[in-house]
Amino acid sequence: MRHCVEHARRLRDIVAIDQETCDEALLLRDRHDDFEDNLVIAAANQSHCDVAVTSDRKLIEHFPKRCVSSRRMTELRTSQNL
Repeated sequence: MRHCVEHARRLRDIVAIDQETCDEALLLRDRHDDFEDNLVIAAANQSHCDVAVTSDRKLIEHFPKRCVSSRRMTELRTSQNL
């Protein structure tokens, strides 16, 4: 597990959660009723990331422009030679 986390840190940014992030997450409740998931979306929005990688199918369904599965991310990285 530690190796996976270290590898992920080299590939992507880790963003902070602050009051503004929490406020934005609360505003997303009508679209997706899971506060912790909404924190991920709010943090992704605030950090201007392209996508958030998740295994949560409902989250992907509710935020298809912001969320992708790890499989889809691998496909994207492979097709773009990243």
